[in-house]
Amino acid sequence: MASEVTICNQALLRCGVKAIIQSRSDDSEEAEACDAFFDQVRDRVLASFNWPFARRKKELALLLEEDLEWEYVYQLPSDCMIVRRLTVGLRQVLSDQEIPYEMRSATAGETRVLCCDVPNVTAVYTAKVTDPTKWSPLFCDALSWLLAHELAMPMSVKPELQQAFFRNAQMAIGEAAAQAFREQREDFPLDSEFILERR
Repeated sequence: MASEVTICNQALLRCGVKAIIQSRSDDSEEAEACDAFFDQVRDRVLASFNWPFARRKKELALLLEEDLEWEYVYQLPSDCMIVRRLTVGLRQVLSDQEIPYEMRSATAGETRVLCCDVPNVTAVYTAKVTDPTKWSPLFCDALSWLLAHELAMPMSVKPELQQAFFRNAQMAIGEAAAQAFREQREDFPLDSEFILERR
């Protein structure tokens, strides 16, 4: 079963580092590097595709906050990373009838809100799933490759290998996304932007 530590150690081994870690809080250069990059890399891979294990659907709570450009302002779920689409009730909105919206910070506080001109909307979104036991094996592999890419510089890996790690991460994300696509049938199209942009 995958864990943060096993994924970190896989990334370190791919960098040619034989000193494995027991925890992200270990007092070692390897653990400090893993801890510095892990959460950011995890979130990048989560955001890269509409993963089934991270997909959530929730009716949004209407706020009293007013907006000059939009008629309705909604509270986003606390675990929402990216809104993939909006629907109205149980009816799915076709891709050519997508509901326009904008996400921004609330007037007061650091909370994010969603603004649109449609009442009673439900958001289909990618949640911030931090429990490794919920991730698919291919997702874990992609995460390990992208983490290896980020660890390459602090671990003094050759630049050409660093770029190879990034290409491997792209291919692994594509493979994981293709597998996820084959395992489901939805009545609206999946996001296709599952390959990370090249740096």
